[in-house]
Amino acid sequence: MSGEGSPGIKENFLATSVPLKEKNFRFSKILCFARNTITTSDSKELRKSLQEDAEVQISRSVHWVNKERTRAAENILKIQSYRNKYMFVDPQHFKSHLQLQEDEEKVDIFPMHIDKEMTSLVMSSSKELMVSVQLKNGVYVIVDNTNTILYSPISIENYLKDFDVVLKLVDDPPTKTFTMERLQELEHRFNLHLYLDLRKVQVGNNFFECPKVDTHIHANWAAPENNLFKFIKENKDYQDDVFVNSDKKRENLNQFCQRHKIDLNRLSIHQIGEFENDDSLCSIFLKTTNLDEGKLFAKLLKEELSKIEETQTYTEMRLIIMGNTKDEWEKLSHWVISNKVVSSHNKFLIEFHRFYENVKEITFSEYISRFFKPIFEATLHPEQHKELSLFLQEISGFDSDGDEGVVESITLSSFDPNLENQSDPSYYVYMYYFYSNITSLNLLRMAKGLNTFDFRPHCGKTGHYSHLVAGYLTSKGVSQAVKLEDNTTLQYLFYLDQIGISQAPMATHAKITPYSSNPFNTFFAVGLNVSLSTDKPLRVHKTVEPLLEEYSMAKNMYKYKDHDLVEICRNSVRQCGFSFKTKSRMMKGFVNHLSRPAFRRQLLSDEEQLLKALTENNANGVFEDIPRTRVFLNFKTKSGKDVDIMKNITYFISLREKYLEENETQFVPTKIVDLPTTTKLFYSISNGVYNVFDTPDMVCDVCKVSTAFIECFDCRKKFCKKCFKKFHENKYHSIHLEKNRAYFPIIDYTEYTSDYNSLTSFVANGDSRSFGYIQLKCREEMFTLHKLLNNSIEATEMKNLKEDFDASMKIDTVLTGPRSFHPRKLLKFIQDKLVSDAEKIVYKELEVEMEDGFRVFKKVTLKNMFNIYNINRLNLETLDVSFDPSVIQRYDLWDSRERIFNRRELRNLFLTTNNLDGGKYLGELLKETWFNGNQTRSIKMEIGLGLNGGNKTDVERLAKMLYRAGILQSKDHLLSIQVVREYAKLKHQNIISCFEKIICNIFGPLFEATLNPENNFEVSELLKRVGSFDTKGDESVYSVDGNLEQELPSEYNSYSEPSFQYWIYFLRMNISVLNNLRKSLGLNTFAFRPHCGEAGDPMHNAAAFLTADSISHGRTLDDQNMLQYLFILAQIGITCCPIYDKFLYDIIKHPFNKYFMRGMLVTLATDSPMHSHTTDQPLIEEYANAVKTFGLTATDVNEIAQNSVVISSYTLRDKLTWLIGKNGESLSVPKTRLKYREKVLKKDVDTLLSYNIGTIKITEEERKEVMKGSFNYY
Repeated sequence: MSGEGSPGIKENFLATSVPLKEKNFRFSKILCFARNTITTSDSKELRKSLQEDAEVQISRSVHWVNKERTRAAENILKIQSYRNKYMFVDPQHFKSHLQLQEDEEKVDIFPMHIDKEMTSLVMSSSKELMVSVQLKNGVYVIVDNTNTILYSPISIENYLKDFDVVLKLVDDPPTKTFTMERLQELEHRFNLHLYLDLRKVQVGNNFFECPKVDTHIHANWAAPENNLFKFIKENKDYQDDVFVNSDKKRENLNQFCQRHKIDLNRLSIHQIGEFENDDSLCSIFLKTTNLDEGKLFAKLLKEELSKIEETQTYTEMRLIIMGNTKDEWEKLSHWVISNKVVSSHNKFLIEFHRFYENVKEITFSEYISRFFKPIFEATLHPEQHKELSLFLQEISGFDSDGDEGVVESITLSSFDPNLENQSDPSYYVYMYYFYSNITSLNLLRMAKGLNTFDFRPHCGKTGHYSHLVAGYLTSKGVSQAVKLEDNTTLQYLFYLDQIGISQAPMATHAKITPYSSNPFNTFFAVGLNVSLSTDKPLRVHKTVEPLLEEYSMAKNMYKYKDHDLVEICRNSVRQCGFSFKTKSRMMKGFVNHLSRPAFRRQLLSDEEQLLKALTENNANGVFEDIPRTRVFLNFKTKSGKDVDIMKNITYFISLREKYLEENETQFVPTKIVDLPTTTKLFYSISNGVYNVFDTPDMVCDVCKVSTAFIECFDCRKKFCKKCFKKFHENKYHSIHLEKNRAYFPIIDYTEYTSDYNSLTSFVANGDSRSFGYIQLKCREEMFTLHKLLNNSIEATEMKNLKEDFDASMKIDTVLTGPRSFHPRKLLKFIQDKLVSDAEKIVYKELEVEMEDGFRVFKKVTLKNMFNIYNINRLNLETLDVSFDPSVIQRYDLWDSRERIFNRRELRNLFLTTNNLDGGKYLGELLKETWFNGNQTRSIKMEIGLGLNGGNKTDVERLAKMLYRAGILQSKDHLLSIQVVREYAKLKHQNIISCFEKIICNIFGPLFEATLNPENNFEVSELLKRVGSFDTKGDESVYSVDGNLEQELPSEYNSYSEPSFQYWIYFLRMNISVLNNLRKSLGLNTFAFRPHCGEAGDPMHNAAAFLTADSISHGRTLDDQNMLQYLFILAQIGITCCPIYDKFLYDIIKHPFNKYFMRGMLVTLATDSPMHSHTTDQPLIEEYANAVKTFGLTATDVNEIAQNSVVISSYTLRDKLTWLIGKNGESLSVPKTRLKYREKVLKKDVDTLLSYNIGTIKITEEERKEVMKGSFNYY
């Protein structure tokens, strides 16, 4: 669902850059409004328009046109004109003998084939033409009875000139670049067609019911192994002599087998022997020329043909003419006609072998005559060559085979065919002589009303792609053409002219091209006229239906659907040499599969029009006067399921707003909020969530933390539920239930679990996943097309921008403070401290495990500590902070090995606040590294500092450490509070009693500092520098299995870790209340950006969808199609850390690039550079790695950097300064890219509106509210 729209860059950015917590627009309200205003005519118009199918449209910008592309298009058309010269020939003086229209000057040299019945009728009644043929320099020319030449094919000199011109043109660099672009566009447009096709109910005949032609199968190897073995066993008593041995004695089959010790009941394929070996079973059963004149072979072949006559399979079996003797045609025709090896489901192709070196005692011209003289004579005098004439009716064309891998000269020089003992001519020379003689032969047979022949040689199987230039000029179709992938220009030309290509991937797998590397699927996707064939079933295939086996293999390898196989079948019919009548009957089998051919024709027509526009100054108006090429995908559906899914998508987008909206304060007197002091506001916790009140009566008098729900008049105390149950014993006291007057309403936990379960059920539904998959894949292809069609425009715009990548702002939004230092920096700091603080007491008491047991050291100095641990060498190796392969996929091991010099006590000393100095060393490290005032202007960070909620003083200790170090006074970077999910660890250590204690220890001090900053100066200052909250921990440690915890935090005292979903709800709710309070007081607020989707249950991402502003990692979102699509629509930021993820999770292919292509608001960060990065500029290293790994362009990189600013917690003013110029222009991202992203998302919103409310006709202001409130749109 993508398309185009119109808002400007500044408006786009403003809508996106405002954090979701600062928005109060409601998509659901717009839906209600639009439903009330829609008219009946709108509904009718909607129903009518929605009946149309989804379609992709491209509006091409005139700015795409340049000199190189124009020159390339001219070259393409020029090359096509050369092919037309050879495909449509001037019949010269022979024209009078042909039945041509008056205005018909050229003759199609490879016309549609006529019926065999028609040919037989013509042969019996045709009159003498009074013409003959003469061999001149290896080419037969047509002459009259006075030897005047009526028709002579193009000379070899002219052919060599043409070949040379075409070869140079196909190697022209701009042309190769242009054709590569065109092929890529064709492939991606086809992929889009495939994905949209997945939505349709497939109709029509299935693959098995469609006609299919095996256009490349050798008759000698046509019988599958099982069929051949069965045939041999059935004929083991064959009594005729079959072989003459070396003693000149004749042998029957039994005698032959006895001599070779072959048991016909236990045959194996290697016992059949090779075709070249006359003393083998192969010679007896698979040759036409042997002692029994090929009778067994004929019987075998007839059995094979009779089997396919009962199916929809047709064949074009190849029989070989070697050119070794003059009587080969006579013998071969006698074998076919006398044995009646004919079938309505088969035509023969005659394979001319290129082995002139075997007969060098004759001239090349004489060698060529052995191929063509007999059939010219049979054409001119059929009554004198009856068997050959009849055989020619069964032939559809000629092939040419030989070793293309032989090193040969492509130096174009004259070739004299009248000399003897020459070296074997080059491939392109052979092609000329075969083509020229077939041309004369076809013209002659046309004049007589006889069937004509195709020329479909083996071409491009191996060797140089110049062979394909010869094939392109001279042939109707080719076989194999594997080397076509080496030259994009040739590939594009084969596409434009729809030249048939018959490939046999299974046959080429073993010796030439591995199946996985075969270009068949690429050719098919682009739209080349490719078909599948078997080549040599006996050697390759294992089933009795080798062609179906070939299709099955392709289906499995390339994940083809039935429509794909049907198209390949249709291509085989298009390529084959059966008569027009037979092919017309075959084509009726595809009558219900017309959408794919129509799509292919449209693409071909588009290409032709584009070439015409490039070469004719846009006379046909293909290119529009627009700044950039626009790619539209108008998504429409007739499926009720699709409509329901889109309504659910809209619902869940609105549901997310419920968790992120800014709640209006309730019961809050304006005078209190406006007061400079907040002494009249109080806070307490209830059910795991803090809230704010205007009276101390709502705070429990016992625990001083929880919200009071009851007051005892006799005790004169107020109790929370827990304290009332525990401490109030007298049941006869007078009590009063307090009314909860919380300022900020929250979402109840049971409501959250219900919403979460609804969301997970929806995104896991099969129909939803399929819908999401199609949308994601379409977005990938659309983005690729956009880059392909606008890369030059974006590159030009990049040059005109005020900031390049180095100058543009980049923010590392996921950076763990204690792990942010380069190992060299940390080592140098420790070395310095060992000099300056050697005698400083760092531990009052240190328990160390020694060889003889544990030993306790008192008042340990820094120097003594290193001596106690026997750390003598201080280097990077002994520091030991880099990733270890043993921790791959083991977050728990990696976290437990977070040490320095393999000692946790040293880490506590240097990298935590849990020490005598309250984290003095950590503060100094942070100050020296990141808050020294000398940071790169274009790099900012949000440095995460961890709190696990084990002690209420942790927040104060952290704040004081940062203040003493001068970090809170610095404006260099922001801070992020990372809530470490270590409940189970703290519970086992008896540090906490229940989950609510963690919430109290983390958020209690924050509410206290917000309401009473004068008494909590350091914490108050800390909150001013905090931009976001994070939560991190081992996501793989717990899975909810569909059931969330039911206990409230005050009751949760299990020793197991609560689920991620449980954690994230209570963090979100407390952050929301804290944000609402601080906003009411005019203070800064916080984003919620948890580590999520790093490992474990993918449904963690569903919980984050409801509760988080953005997330870090998001790796497990990759396989969640619908959930990923919801993230895209809501523009939820995802900060990926590919280098870190590769080290810890051994990821080979990170999903970052897929996310980026699909339109996610995704960026890059480092997480833990001390462990995973190698340079002292880890963020730049991350971007450099992404460029190399994912092939990103300069525009891509700048867009990703911009996303980091959008996702970050910096103020809107800062973001505007970094991204928007004085005139509202983007500073670092091309306008073309911004427009594309904007318009794709706008089209999605329009589509959802259409299928939810029946119209997209809402005001621009209402649209902005929808975009900003629900979709975080830019």
